[in-house]
Amino acid sequence: SNFTLNTVESSAPAQIQMRETLALDLNQSEELIRTRHYDPPKNKNVKDVFGTSPTSTQVSPSMQPSVDQTSTMPSMAPSTSKSSAPTISPSLSVTPSVAEDTSPPSVLPSLSILPSFTPSVAPTQEISTAPSPQEQESLAPSFAPSRVPSTAPLVPSVPTVTFTSIEDFLSRTMTDDGSLNQTGTPQNDAFLLTLETYPNVDVNDPDNLVQIAQSYALNTFFYSTGGSNWGTKTKWATTEPICTEPWYGVTCTDAVVTEVDLNENGLAQNIPSEISGLSSLTSLVLNNNDIVTITPGGIQNLLQLKVLNLNTNLLSATLPTDFGGLPNLEELDLGTNSFFKIPSEIGLITSLVQFKCTSNFLSGTIPTEIGMLTALENFDLSLNFLSGTLPSEIGTMTKLVRLEFYRNHLGGTLPLELGSLSNLEVLSLYENLVETDINSGFEGDIPEAFGGLTSIKEIDLYFNRLGPKISNIFSQVQSLVYFDVGANFIEEISPSLFELPLLGNLMLDDNFIAGPLPPGVQLPELITIDLSRNLFTGSLPVALSESNKLESLLLEDNRLSETIPLELGSLTALTRLSLAINDFTGPLPSECGKLTNLISLFVDENSLNGAIPVELSEATSLIALYLSMNNFSGELPIELTTLKDLEVLSGFSNNLTGGLPTELGDLNKMSKLDLSDNSFAGPIPSEMGKLLLLEELKLDENQLTGLIPSELGQTSLKVALFQTNNLTGEVPGQLCLLNPEELVVDCAGDTPEVICPAECCSDCGPLTRRLERSGHLFNEYINSST
Repeated sequence: SNFTLNTVESSAPAQIQMRETLALDLNQSEELIRTRHYDPPKNKNVKDVFGTSPTSTQVSPSMQPSVDQTSTMPSMAPSTSKSSAPTISPSLSVTPSVAEDTSPPSVLPSLSILPSFTPSVAPTQEISTAPSPQEQESLAPSFAPSRVPSTAPLVPSVPTVTFTSIEDFLSRTMTDDGSLNQTGTPQNDAFLLTLETYPNVDVNDPDNLVQIAQSYALNTFFYSTGGSNWGTKTKWATTEPICTEPWYGVTCTDAVVTEVDLNENGLAQNIPSEISGLSSLTSLVLNNNDIVTITPGGIQNLLQLKVLNLNTNLLSATLPTDFGGLPNLEELDLGTNSFFKIPSEIGLITSLVQFKCTSNFLSGTIPTEIGMLTALENFDLSLNFLSGTLPSEIGTMTKLVRLEFYRNHLGGTLPLELGSLSNLEVLSLYENLVETDINSGFEGDIPEAFGGLTSIKEIDLYFNRLGPKISNIFSQVQSLVYFDVGANFIEEISPSLFELPLLGNLMLDDNFIAGPLPPGVQLPELITIDLSRNLFTGSLPVALSESNKLESLLLEDNRLSETIPLELGSLTALTRLSLAINDFTGPLPSECGKLTNLISLFVDENSLNGAIPVELSEATSLIALYLSMNNFSGELPIELTTLKDLEVLSGFSNNLTGGLPTELGDLNKMSKLDLSDNSFAGPIPSEMGKLLLLEELKLDENQLTGLIPSELGQTSLKVALFQTNNLTGEVPGQLCLLNPEELVVDCAGDTPEVICPAECCSDCGPLTRRLERSGHLFNEYINSST
């Protein structure tokens, strides 16, 4: 029921006497008794507190009153009729009375004395005098209606509450464990500052009580969280009014604190229970701090709270079960802490719209009670250690927009009930497969029920055990933009997957999909397609060239064959092109030079032949160029040395001839140059000493002559391979001073071709070159270049 302060003006013109009474709908009194809970607040005896029902806007389930049902109700103070118009006052649960009797009350108030600041208008009808003692007895203990004339409204007896001082008020409502007067405690520091702030204040004025409670709550919070070490603490721990010029991070509405935002401000230690004094707080944002503990009886009594953000702190143990008593909480972010269990009570926060608990140590199964969170839209438990299956109760959470449980140990089949989430836009369950947990990783086919995900935009199921096939669900999910089932056990896919009008990212890499690519690819919005490390055969569909928004075409490590289509040159948005480790033949199309946005080109480990096209120099954005392990012939085009952003040039194991261009020294961003296992002749250009960032230089297995240039000592070489050439002389001391991890020359035998100073070379050739699988380099450079 709702308790409302009625402010009644006296008819005497010389003075106005204020009297506060409680209006209670007695027609629902029996229901009230049946539904009340009587859990005491922290450190308070149940018989010392009188609170309101759970539906009151000011009392949490953990702050409910205990009523001695064998006693009678306290007597009601005389009422005062009013003759003037009603006034608007804050809503109160229990208020100080202006009764003449100053004896200690028999029942003390809880924090429900604090106003909720919802304006209410006092009723116009007069209020009758108090019922007789016999009628009072009839009211107790069930609040049953008394026998009074029907012409007057019925009002129950209520306790009369007065306070003698600020200390009396705080000790009876917020801090009753003795710490208020214990020197050195945050409560004592805050109490002394509150006394200084309000030296001569009427402690029975409701507005004053609100300000006192807010000041004490905030200052206790300041001292409990190491306020002296905060990054910014403007106005805090001063006698400045809280809301006149709001303290740093504090937002007020009508002189009431409604928001506290102290993100990344150096908070530490503990959130005290006294924070419950901010009874109108709707938003508490304390992320990116070092808070360790939360004292019970605090946050969980902020019944108006809508936003609670404690992300990135040092909190641990089980998620607080008392949060289930926050009836208005909509956003709860507990990510990046050390919580290890989700309690079933989480299902009680039925108002939740967003719940994030990422990057913790949550383990065990997901409680089925989450199905009670029917208002939830964003649900993120990623980066934890949760195991077991996904509860089918998720299917009742029909408002879900984002469901993210990636990087856990979840397993089993995907529940069919997921298909009923027609509002779901993001489903992210990737990387649930853990090598050390045989029960981890989702398995089986993707259910046909997923066709009911009519709003879905993103499905990420990478690195699980799904397979062997993907059903034909895509004709019903036309909204799909991102689809990743890489690193699973899929052998068969539906051709309709290549006909989605909005699909921008298609990831099928690291599976066992065989057969040709669909020739009629129709993906006009495609940005990234990754089919790497499968068993695809046949030619590369020309229709892919119609996806003019395509930025990444990754087909590495398949069994694709025939020639590379010239039409690829029309994909001018391409930044990454990998056709490595296939069976492509014929020349590398000169049209690749039209790809002016291309950052990385991988065509290594094929059977390409002919000259390296000079037109590649027109792809001016190139950073990584891999041409290795083909049959390219002719000279290395000098034009390639105009690619000023080139960092990696790999052309080993080809049939290249001629000399090394001196212009290689102009590639001042070069870090890796591998031209080994060719037929280059002549000297090593001394100009290569200008490559200050060069870390790997591999020129072994050629026909190079002359000395190793001393200028190479100006580079950053960590690996230098010169063996199996016709080089002479001595390894320059400047190069030895670089202390490279690997330096190999032809220094073996009694009459070595190259003399290597002691402890300079790592080995003396000739060595059989270990041909590295270029896919490793591909992954390395994709990461670095993007």
